[in-house]
Amino acid sequence: MKALSSTFVMGAILAGSLFAFSGCGLWDANAEFRVDVPPQTFDFNLNADTLIAQLENELNISLQGADELPAGITVTQDMELPAQDMDLSGEEALREHIESGAIKSVTINAVEYTIANNSLTFPLPSVELYMDDLGATEITATATKIAQTEQIDPGYTGTKEVLFVPGGREALSDFLFQLKFTALGKAAVTIDTTGPGPHPVPGGVMDGKVTIHLYFTVDPLEAI
Repeated sequence: MKALSSTFVMGAILAGSLFAFSGCGLWDANAEFRVDVPPQTFDFNLNADTLIAQLENELNISLQGADELPAGITVTQDMELPAQDMDLSGEEALREHIESGAIKSVTINAVEYTIANNSLTFPLPSVELYMDDLGATEITATATKIAQTEQIDPGYTGTKEVLFVPGGREALSDFLFQLKFTALGKAAVTIDTTGPGPHPVPGGVMDGKVTIHLYFTVDPLEAI
């Protein structure tokens, strides 16, 4: 009888072990395990100087040194948040599972926004949050809106959960599963001086962040 190859022997041992564990309730071929990663953050800043520059350009006026806006204007301007590339492929807890192709899914526990500093003198109806492929620099037709904040009043600071748009949570999961993507955002600000004054020139800054709490699920058979 020919000698059995070492590969065959090892395969038989592994198969037998899995069968034995399964029969004893020690191995579940359908089991999955969770891999936690640190919360992912998207920092942002909004400065009223940006809005003033947009108003000057749109209305062809100068607001340098002015305390009041001109009367009788109504205009809406988008204040875009700087794009931020996000890359989860370098997370130590995920590295070996990325290489083996064992990552099965991603679960979002919560997405929060925190306003840490806010001296803006005008309200923001909301800050809209978008995702796009890695390397995007501005919101275009390829970007996907995933969520938005509640109205942010002048001076507000604190933490709340974002409001997902329909399909937004699923879209965010897809981007997270890709591991590499770009986070973007914007706030539409309406200036209306058609009513009674005063109508002061916008001022102040706001600093905040969006935090994504998540974990990945790994296929144990692929992870072996």
